[in-house]
Amino acid sequence: MAELKRKVALKQKHGAVEESPPAAPPPAPPPAIKWWLWLIAGLVVVGGIVFFLTRGSDSPTGKSEKDNTAEITPQQPATPSQPADTVKPATQPATPPIPYNKGEAYQLYQFPFGDANCSKPNPELDKLVKAMTENQDIKIQIFAYTDKVGSAAYNQALSVKRAKAVYDYLASKGIDKSRLTYQGKGILTKYGSNAENRRAEFVLQ
Repeated sequence: MAELKRKVALKQKHGAVEESPPAAPPPAPPPAIKWWLWLIAGLVVVGGIVFFLTRGSDSPTGKSEKDNTAEITPQQPATPSQPADTVKPATQPATPPIPYNKGEAYQLYQFPFGDANCSKPNPELDKLVKAMTENQDIKIQIFAYTDKVGSAAYNQALSVKRAKAVYDYLASKGIDKSRLTYQGKGILTKYGSNAENRRAEFVLQ
């Protein structure tokens, strides 16, 4: 009886051992990471840090291009404004000297026989126009004469026409008429030839 119980106990023990599942094998250790993978990862991290630190800087010194431009641009000294009362007026050009003397008669024009027109070019007339244009204070009296050919009445009228012709010529060149007066003197044989006596003269007032 005792032997039977022993056999039954052994059988039950062996059956329990067979029914229990086999134990799971221990987990395999993780594969070793190679050292160069760590090196690459470190370089990537360092490069990212350098990029963020230097972002926004256009120069190795970390200063922007605008800052560099401001440094190399020389500062201009401030120019003090000149007070209005110290501004010097523009220098007026010197007035040319008047080439005539007051009270002295100057011959202007010789007329052909019987003529009363200033139709010929005349340097003396142009000289007078220039002097009166440059010197606005000049005022003159114009006198005209005839030779002794013809009657006194005719020559008087002719001399007035000759004086008026000179007056009109000067006015046509821009000389103000208020600066001019004229008068006919008729026959006046001041010179030896009739051609010289058919003349116009002026006197500076």
